[in-house]
Amino acid sequence: MITPRQTLALATTLLALGIMSGCATMSQDECRMADWYSVGFEDGVRGASADMIGKHREACADHGIAPNFERYQAGRDAGLVEFCQPSKAYRLGVAGGGYNGVCNSELEEDFLIAYRDGRHLYKLQSQVNSVDSALRSKRAKIEDNKQLLTDKELLVIADETTKEDRILLLKEIWELGKMQGELEEEILELEKIRVLRVQDLENYRQEIEYQY
Repeated sequence: MITPRQTLALATTLLALGIMSGCATMSQDECRMADWYSVGFEDGVRGASADMIGKHREACADHGIAPNFERYQAGRDAGLVEFCQPSKAYRLGVAGGGYNGVCNSELEEDFLIAYRDGRHLYKLQSQVNSVDSALRSKRAKIEDNKQLLTDKELLVIADETTKEDRILLLKEIWELGKMQGELEEEILELEKIRVLRVQDLENYRQEIEYQY
């Protein structure tokens, strides 16, 4: 079973790779010293799409260097064998990563089953996270409202407050009190939803944890 820390680490790695894909893939020194088999293998291991060699070619063309396509492709094919394993697919899915359709027909069926299992776990965890976020937001709103209520109640009893202002303040206090009640009801409902979603998450995790 993947721990939250492992999930975060993998998600961070995937994000970093996504950021890198928008930049030059290789520097001049990397192009000059490249072992193209190793470059291809690394791309294959991380499930890079077939157009990655084009990005390397473009990056290295700026330095007058051309990749060795045959060496690169052989390395990438070997790397894909490692990438296209169910355990890797599951971790990719749990982290919310995307699949570029790079696995061959012999490996893809099992890969996709594991990937979908991981994605489903990611979806269930995301649903719990969404409820947690909503609960934090509403609880923060309640605390803000409590402070506003306190401030307005103090103004009501202040000597310098006019009769007209007191009437307006009492109306605002009533409205804030009503809002507090509505927020508390929403929080209770969200807490019930959270219990169900956590239960779904844990049940599914127990169902598949032995597989990967």
